[in-house]
Amino acid sequence: MERSIPLRVLLIENNPDDVASIQHLLSHNETEIGSTVTAPTLAEGLRRLASAPFDVVLLDLDLPDSNGLETCAKAHATVPHVPLVVLTASDSASLAHRALEAGAQDFLVKGEIDRHVLLRSMRYAVERHQYQLALAQSESRLRSISSIIEVNADALLLIDDESRIVFANPAAEVLLELPAQELVGQPFRHPLQPGVTARLQLVAHDGTRRVTEITAAETEYGGRHAILASIRDVTAQVGAQSERLKNQQIQKMAVLAGGLAHDFNNFLTTVSLNLHLVKRRSNNVDTVAIIEDIEWSLGCARNLTQQLLRGCANRLVC
Repeated sequence: MERSIPLRVLLIENNPDDVASIQHLLSHNETEIGSTVTAPTLAEGLRRLASAPFDVVLLDLDLPDSNGLETCAKAHATVPHVPLVVLTASDSASLAHRALEAGAQDFLVKGEIDRHVLLRSMRYAVERHQYQLALAQSESRLRSISSIIEVNADALLLIDDESRIVFANPAAEVLLELPAQELVGQPFRHPLQPGVTARLQLVAHDGTRRVTEITAAETEYGGRHAILASIRDVTAQVGAQSERLKNQQIQKMAVLAGGLAHDFNNFLTTVSLNLHLVKRRSNNVDTVAIIEDIEWSLGCARNLTQQLLRGCANRLVC
């Protein structure tokens, strides 16, 4: 068994007989008690607590400068990190209960204490106090985490080891279109890998499909292992990206079509000039008529080419 660390005890008591009696009991626990310091008043006791570390305080309720439960309340308010064991001549159960409410860890009646009871009371007081401090710190961290989760713009879900949702923030309610009380308890069927961001398509309660990016991280919730899933709706970004890619493809096609149209227009110009020369040198009426039909068709082709060039130019400007 691991040996207990000797306790540093502060005894705040003004009655010399009681001081001697308590010190005598403590002296029989030399291996358990590291040091004992006495103070005759509450003010003196608080000064000693401010100047040196103590593991536990034995506190008489009736002191020259403080009386009754107010003594306990003042001490606890001043040094909430040090456990208090109240000493009193009264065996009133009501007084004991109120002393515990005022911050004491235990309540001992003078004249009914032996060395075993005293040591056990101090040890239990220290252990309970340490547990209460750890619990308070844990609850504080949990409140801090919860407050961050509540105001986060991304949808956040806490998922337990059975793949069920145990918490959903307001952003998750909006994304999935369900109140938190209905989301909690539902299974989360998508695989999650801590530290990895994945793109998933989620279906909201109304059937709307949304593209999301989900990042998972390991955490604790209520003292148990859980996965925190941060979900960001990227539907709009994905749609905009798709539109940009489509426009880029259209731009490339416009450049290609514009180049082809320009080359074809040059070809039509060459053909038209050659036909014009042939027509001037020909005296055959039928031949001239055929050339004029061809020129008319070339004009239509040139108009179509010009329209294509203008369309490509407009697409490139856009």
